[in-house]
Amino acid sequence: MKSGHKRLWAAAMAVFVAIMMTACMAGMEKPVAAKTADKTYQRDGLKLMVPYEFKNQLLVSTKPHRNESLFSVSEKASLEAAKAQHQEYEGAGWLFDIAKISKTQLEDSLCHDMSGIDVFAKDEKDNYFIMCHPTDVRYMREDNKAMERDFHQWEELTKWSYTKVPTEFIRDNNGLTPVTYDNSDVAIYLAQTAYRPDEYYTISSTEYRPVKPEKVNAAPYVEKLIRNVKYDMVDLAETPTGDFVILDFPADMVSLNFFTAKGQENYVREVHSNGTVLLFKASFKDSSILAGEVMSQWLNDAISSR
Repeated sequence: MKSGHKRLWAAAMAVFVAIMMTACMAGMEKPVAAKTADKTYQRDGLKLMVPYEFKNQLLVSTKPHRNESLFSVSEKASLEAAKAQHQEYEGAGWLFDIAKISKTQLEDSLCHDMSGIDVFAKDEKDNYFIMCHPTDVRYMREDNKAMERDFHQWEELTKWSYTKVPTEFIRDNNGLTPVTYDNSDVAIYLAQTAYRPDEYYTISSTEYRPVKPEKVNAAPYVEKLIRNVKYDMVDLAETPTGDFVILDFPADMVSLNFFTAKGQENYVREVHSNGTVLLFKASFKDSSILAGEVMSQWLNDAISSR
């Protein structure tokens, strides 16, 4: 074969091989994309994405019976096991609901124990999104052997539910911003001063006598103190010394002491008339916020408004 023909033959073969490889790759890509696609559920312009690896394990309802719920997610295998045993299967395998509530509903809820409810986002219309989840274990199987066999699967589902779903829901829906609210004893008492008009309380300090801040709106101070923060109970041995602002609830015979010494401003002591004393420490997402400083400002404004 002459050298010119050799070059033409080689070039033609190169083109042919390239075309065949492209076709093969294209043929391979389609099934992979289909196999790994996440499942999307939609309701009222909002969407919940379920990862490919979980979509066949879950039952997702976009019309749950619970009020305000948009999506309800349960594990199929637990539901099937409960039905097979002829047990009450309502709630078996339940992982979580996502619900939307108004600002008024949120404020009312914050005045009570919200066990099993976590606020995680808000929209531009002042609606809030909450994740409702069981406070007990809803995992079920037909026998103990199956329980042991599938427990890792259940763990993976619960891990996704509580650590991934809130952030992914915010990411996948326009106009949502992350927000959390604490619901410790400290936060509940604080919320009651702002969102219960008939709540009687006084504010004072180690230097000032008690005053009832009737002319001061508690909400701005309370919002700072309970939004994007967590109050964790700590050992009483950490109790600071020095001055503190006192929020007193005579009807409940409880007072909250907010310490104000430098470096100690996020310690809060809860004191009950029966002698029970608890100590909390606040961790704010915005580290410039200090609980003692907010309470000191609240007290000063209450004194000035008299």
